[in-house]
Amino acid sequence: MSLSNPIVSRGCVQCQQAIHGCFHWNLSARRSVLRSNSVHRLSCRPVRATSASSRSHDEPSDDMSTAFAREMASRNEAQEKALEQGEAAGFGGRQLLEALQSRYGRSYDVSIVQRNYLGKVIIACNIMWKYREQVSFGLTEEEYMERLDGVAAALRAWGKVKQVKEHIASSKTGPRVGKAISIILDLDDDTIREWFLIS
Repeated sequence: MSLSNPIVSRGCVQCQQAIHGCFHWNLSARRSVLRSNSVHRLSCRPVRATSASSRSHDEPSDDMSTAFAREMASRNEAQEKALEQGEAAGFGGRQLLEALQSRYGRSYDVSIVQRNYLGKVIIACNIMWKYREQVSFGLTEEEYMERLDGVAAALRAWGKVKQVKEHIASSKTGPRVGKAISIILDLDDDTIREWFLIS
């Protein structure tokens, strides 16, 4: 390698020799080399070239930073999908019932609802105020479990099991008469068109 490395724009031959072969080091490391070799100390330390073409190899370019950010975003997305698949594995009506009973102590009715708000279709998982332990509850145990199985299947298909389970676990209060707990599901337009009738 030539001693006229673009990183060294000024300095005596001894300084260049001390740094030669170590241009990937940061400035602190280079200074340490200079001191250890007793070459004029810091008064003759190498100076970086100011042109873009002389940028040090340890300084990532904007293109490299962008590529790194995209790679990390892709890995995070893949990790989120893996976590969701783990949450969804074996999730059915029975597991949804267990989540409800664990948090609220009651077997609340659950349904998927479609609403239109300001021209946008909103899909939500609603935890209703009626529960199976009530005498007036309108479903048999078999019908109730069929409903929970259907809701659980939809959540698995949409990748929303983790969201709903976490919302139930973190909710401060249960539903009240006339007021359900509504968990908004962020579904893309293609999924909504596939699963729901859009007027």
